[in-house]
Formats: sequence, C-alpha cells, structure tokens
Amino acid sequence: MRRRILASLLIAAAAMAVAPVSAGRQPISDCELHVWPAKVLEVGTVGTVGGREGVTARGGLIGALFSEKNPDRMQILAATLYQERQLSLISGSEPNRLLLSDPQCRIIVHESQEFDRSLKTRQTPSLASIYYELSVDAVYFNSHPLYGKDILAYYTFRNFGEDEKYRRQVSRHKRVKTGALSFESEDASRVSLDAIEQAFVETFRKFAGESVKP
Repeated sequence: MRRRILASLLIAAAAMAVAPVSAGRQPISDCELHVWPAKVLEVGTVGTVGGREGVTARGGLIGALFSEKNPDRMQILAATLYQERQLSLISGSEPNRLLLSDPQCRIIVHESQEFDRSLKTRQTPSLASIYYELSVDAVYFNSHPLYGKDILAYYTFRNFGEDEKYRRQVSRHKRVKTGALSFESEDASRVSLDAIEQAFVETFRKFAGESVKP
C-alpha cells in the first residue's frame, strides 16, 4: 500500500512540475537572472554539518525513528524538492520582482550545471548588460522533538550589473516551519508535500525580502 502511495505521489509531482525555460533555449536579453537549484532535499535533525549550524547529514536519530515508524517516509521526503521542482517553485514566485523589482528581467534556469561559489566572475558566458545570479545552496528538512519540523534553505544572490565580477553578494539561510506532517495515506501525504513546498517557497520570499532587498 505504501509503495503505491509513493509511486502515485512521484508521478503527481512530476506532472505538477512546470519546467522553466532552460539556459540553452534563451535568447540574449538586456537583463538576466540566472538560477541554480540545490542538489537534493536533505533530511536531518539539529546538529552541525559542513560548518552550517542547525543541521546534520541525512538520517541521524530522527531519520532512524522515521524509518522505523514508516519505511517509505524517508523515500517520500528524499523525492521532494528535486532540482526541477525547486526551479519551478522559485520561477513561479516571480524572483525577478522579489529580488530586483524588475518583472521584465529574464529568468534563466540551470538544471545540470553546478553553481561554483569560488568563482567571483559570471558563472555563464552571458553577454547581458545587466546580470544577476541566484543559487539555492542547500535545502534541509529538519525535525526536532521540541521545536517541530521546518525547511531550512541556504541562498546566495549576486549582483553583477554590467561588470564581469560581482558587485554585491548576499548569502543567508532562512527557516520556515511546516507544521505537522503525516504520510500514512495518499491524501495526507499530498497535504504534507504541499506544506513542505510552501515552506520552501516562503524561505525564498524571506531571503528576498529580508536579506536582499534591504
């Protein structure tokens, strides 16, 4: 039964994903916002990983508890917020308006190319006269017996203007609670997946409004 629920949810998620236009199909524009997704939704609990406070690697104590209670729950969570879905959700949130106050700036997504934080120059060969970059550096699903469940996302935004090297960089993390989640039935799982996606979208809105716009 649970296997059928998981398969149904994965098919539905793929059907819902409205794929943004990728970099290879975009004409030259005067203003471009390039967007990179994180590799995967990580599942963790409170701790530290990679120098980032507040999360651990995939699994851990909470992951083990989830796995014992519902073996498919970890699979459902791991299948949530895959790269194409991240790009679809962010593109649907009008990042050009939220980040730039310019709804005419073209959004260009990168589904396969990785974002290299060590580069100080443009990640792409774009010739746009006004150029921006947005990276979803990491996305975590956290669960804590005292503080509840939340989505923790790390973002990097770069403003290049007309230059080859960025003029301004903002890197911050944002956390949004998901509320109670249940994966015991197909309907409950759909509601829970929607809550996770909406929390992810809200982390981006908070990053744009609280960290970039000021």
